[in-house]
Amino acid sequence: MLLMMKPRLIRDRLRATFHHDWINDPFTRGAYSYPLVGGHRASVRLARPVDNTIWFAGEAADREGRTGTVHGAIASGWRAADEILSL
Repeated sequence: MLLMMKPRLIRDRLRATFHHDWINDPFTRGAYSYPLVGGHRASVRLARPVDNTIWFAGEAADREGRTGTVHGAIASGWRAADEILSL
């Protein structure tokens, strides 16, 4: 079980890590998406591809309503990739 491994074993098996500082990112400044009143289905519209040439992903485009969350961003990325691969 991974959580019971010694830190050295984890470091030895680690291939790469990535950290992004959202607070100091000049484009996001720590922001996240959230729907306005009455906009609870806006993510469905945002997730629609444009002429099968541009797909949108990110927490704001999660069709399951997980806006403002990392798991919503990841799920929407998988969804967009699946849609592209199914063409």
